[in-house]
Amino acid sequence: MKISTIAGISNFIQGPLISMLRADAKNFRIILERDLEYRIYYHITTAINNRNFLIMGNKTISGIRTSAKTKGKKSGNAPFVMPDIMIRDNDKLNDIRIIMELKSDKADESNVYLNTASRRESFEADFGNLRKYWNNHKLKKHLKHEFFIYLYRDDDMPEKEVEKEITKKLRKGKKSRYKQLIPITINRYQKNKTQFYDQPTKDEIDDEFKRIDDIQAGSSNSKKPIKKKPVKKKSSKKKNPLTKKQRSMNAKNYWRTKKKLQNRMTEETRKKYGLPPKGKKPKKGRR
Repeated sequence: MKISTIAGISNFIQGPLISMLRADAKNFRIILERDLEYRIYYHITTAINNRNFLIMGNKTISGIRTSAKTKGKKSGNAPFVMPDIMIRDNDKLNDIRIIMELKSDKADESNVYLNTASRRESFEADFGNLRKYWNNHKLKKHLKHEFFIYLYRDDDMPEKEVEKEITKKLRKGKKSRYKQLIPITINRYQKNKTQFYDQPTKDEIDDEFKRIDDIQAGSSNSKKPIKKKPVKKKSSKKKNPLTKKQRSMNAKNYWRTKKKLQNRMTEETRKKYGLPPKGKKPKKGRR
């Protein structure tokens, strides 16, 4: 039977959906954050009554300005935001019931976001956005739940600890309704909420993740790197300048070998460079 209430959808997200996403991660159906969005969309769409609710990804909500790191600008400076996933009523399109923000690891990120300053900034911007959605004078009339779903890999930080850290950030402030802002974490290195895989299995997860993530196309990727030829250094020794006699001999040889120039020479110049008069063949031993 299809889920037909918001409470039922919330229970599905906090229960069966986690197991489904863990299986997706184990089978490498999720490599990118966009893959995580697609899988959540698929699982919820197949579970809910689509006559009652609409689920959308990256849908624009106009009239809200959020974190400087994530805010959008339309023409005329009209503010807007684009949550990763929203679920809204089918009959009242402005009644948004659930909003989700998502984060997923990358092939080269085998530790939790807390260990990297640049990633912490991006995460905290999402936490701030979720609080602003919750406090918006229009959204808060209908919004029932918000979820922050995080897929990651880390040897030392189990899911429960990461959820505690995110909860502190997400529910920052004195608003009692922030209890409806719920973090969900899934560690690829864990079989379940309490058990980790052994080290060889973790290594296999990393290797397979990188293998699937690496896509190459075109002959340029298969070319061997070109080895540059070593540049010969010029000798630092200075050559002795040519003598007057050497310069004269070089000039004579140049003029002798250039027939077009020879034909333009005067008789005096030909005699100077040891050439026979025009029309006469040179003696043996000369060019």
